[in-house]
Amino acid sequence: KPSTTPGGYSRYSLMGSGRGRVRLVVSYSDDTASNVHYYVLPPFPEQVKNLGSFYADTAWLPRDFPDPFGRSASVMPWDRSMCDGGKVCGHVLQDARAYDVGLSDDAGGSGPLGLASKVRAWPVQHEVERIDEYIQWTLYGIKTDTAKAPYKSLQIMEGDMSVNNNTWNGIRMTMFYYNNAGSPSNTTSGHFPYHYTEADKCGKPFGSPEWCMSEGMANATYRGFNYPHQVASYWAMYHVARHYDKLKTRMPWQWYLERAAKTILHLGAPGVGFMDGTVFREVLVALKIEAAGNETFANYSQMLDTNMQQRQQGWEHNPHPYGSEFAFDTTGQEEVVVWNIYYGNETAAKNVVDHVLSYMRSSPTWVYNGGTRSWGDGGNNGKYLPTFQTGNDNRGNMHYRAGLNMIPLIEWYRLHPDDLFLLEIAMGAIAGQLANIDSSGAPSMMWHAVPHVMDYDPHSGDFGLGFFGNSLEAGMYFVQDKELGELCYLCDVTNDSENGSVTLTPRDTNHINAFLEPIALYIQAEAGSFASVEVNLAKHMLEVTFSETADEVHQLFSAFRLKLTKTSKDRSASGFTVQGASLERGAFEVEPASGGAMTKATVTWK
Repeated sequence: KPSTTPGGYSRYSLMGSGRGRVRLVVSYSDDTASNVHYYVLPPFPEQVKNLGSFYADTAWLPRDFPDPFGRSASVMPWDRSMCDGGKVCGHVLQDARAYDVGLSDDAGGSGPLGLASKVRAWPVQHEVERIDEYIQWTLYGIKTDTAKAPYKSLQIMEGDMSVNNNTWNGIRMTMFYYNNAGSPSNTTSGHFPYHYTEADKCGKPFGSPEWCMSEGMANATYRGFNYPHQVASYWAMYHVARHYDKLKTRMPWQWYLERAAKTILHLGAPGVGFMDGTVFREVLVALKIEAAGNETFANYSQMLDTNMQQRQQGWEHNPHPYGSEFAFDTTGQEEVVVWNIYYGNETAAKNVVDHVLSYMRSSPTWVYNGGTRSWGDGGNNGKYLPTFQTGNDNRGNMHYRAGLNMIPLIEWYRLHPDDLFLLEIAMGAIAGQLANIDSSGAPSMMWHAVPHVMDYDPHSGDFGLGFFGNSLEAGMYFVQDKELGELCYLCDVTNDSENGSVTLTPRDTNHINAFLEPIALYIQAEAGSFASVEVNLAKHMLEVTFSETADEVHQLFSAFRLKLTKTSKDRSASGFTVQGASLERGAFEVEPASGGAMTKATVTWK
């Protein structure tokens, strides 16, 4: 039996089972009907746990794998379709699109980025070690035993005398290359023998799987789009080493943060917005926090702040500040909004938010609900090319564009929590990204929505970019709406009529973020995760119960860390604090409970 909302709407409870596409038909008394299309998934934490295991163990190319280009100790692209013998095709080690299999650009950098995003939000020792190994041997190190000369790291290391020092800290275009881009050899890289299997695709028409980079192009470091994907690994490891201090890392937190800062500073102040460039803001925030008493980080912070504000000022004076690489593109909007909000220009940010809403909408069909459409990315890094040379556009949905364009929408919503429409679209994108992960944990770059396909592309492609957005922004969102009543996005809500409180139970991926719309409070767990949040608005009090047991805490961190942010001037609550906790580096540190009890933190406000 349905309940009735304050606005007179009927509310029904639905329960999903199994996995896959479902159509719900809603029939009305006037003999009309509506179709609602869902995709039923396992619990979101299960999806993300499987993804982390897939990255760390299945798609992981072991350190001792004999790859002459030096790509071992990394997460390589994956083809989850079936090949000869009825086995999964597996690792994609060769492609005419050299950057797809060279650990840089979007498809190549996607795997390490995806694992780093998972590790930052939900660190597990084994997966932490994988990112450390990737940094040590591949991103910022070489392997003279399994690779062949000339030995190369993905990022040009400081002190590398084989290149100009003005390229130090630059990110290469790709680690995989051909001896000649136009008519490459099938048997040699120009330095060592290699059996190329995809060289015959080089020189084919644009939109086909071809982009056979020569070694000279592979070594280029000018493409700024390649940088955020790698900065994410440094940022993730800084976070783990700093806040999950009981987990083992190869280097101290200062080393990872400095590597992140130097990588970003190498870019200067580019005029376009980068995919997952929000990580630059996160690094800047970390530098500012750590700058107290540390002159090095203070200097990095000042330089990075100057560069990012210069970019923001360029966008704010542009009547159409969409920030993308191409005029038709939808990839730069993320950073334009993020930095304009950060530096206080809501007018410019709102222009771009409205632009995002022109191509990212709410829909009763799961793959279109927040599912920003991809135009050319199938040709860039997919396996299926279902419309190539037909004159029709590919219809790729739930591509990374959904996961990244969600960021400006949900951050604008937290700034203006009366714009519920934006939250609904953002939630569609957050959930939709997880539908790309199959039961084995293998991700797909996107859903092909052309009628004769209606299936996921088997290549992992650039999935990790959208997952970065999911891991950063996913959380439980509690809303009190005048028309719809109490809403709990990615959470369940239970009312206690006796004391006037509501208890929120998370159903999102990582259980580390919560937003309370009635008081515009954004709660983030920098160490630990939420089991529940009990809110009593009348008493100006809430209680966070953490998930970790005493035994788990001792293996992970010294103290829980709770960051409280008032996000909007449109709500009157203020003065948020955690009772009995000290404020350290921008977050309240909560001592773990003793005797096996669950740790709780009480938050109050004015």
